[in-house]
Amino acid sequence: MKTSFLIFMLLLVGCSGDKANYPKPPIIVSCEAGIEWSAPGFRMDGSDLLPEDIEKFTIYVSEDPDPQAQMISLVIEVDDPAAVSWTIYDLGLREHWFWVTVTETGGLESAPSNVEGKDCQGQV
Repeated sequence: MKTSFLIFMLLLVGCSGDKANYPKPPIIVSCEAGIEWSAPGFRMDGSDLLPEDIEKFTIYVSEDPDPQAQMISLVIEVDDPAAVSWTIYDLGLREHWFWVTVTETGGLESAPSNVEGKDCQGQV
């Protein structure tokens, strides 16, 4: 949808006789993050966690590196138990923190993975 809007704006400016009277098209700024993880082989109690026992992975995006801070800005549920990566597009221009959990078919969600950050400030 953003691409269509830009093309439309460029056509309007291209058809005008006097460019000075028209605003410049907006600058679209985008930041993306590739998240990768490994599926755990064990539950927190030490018992085996088989691939067929995994229901989904959940990616949390926050403005705070502490998963307990309740500053979560985005939650992505990856319903493919075989998935090991996901790309998040159109992140705002600020620092973002990410962590992943796994939910087993019985509904229990794991503790958060290691927290990783990405600084999207100033990217144009």
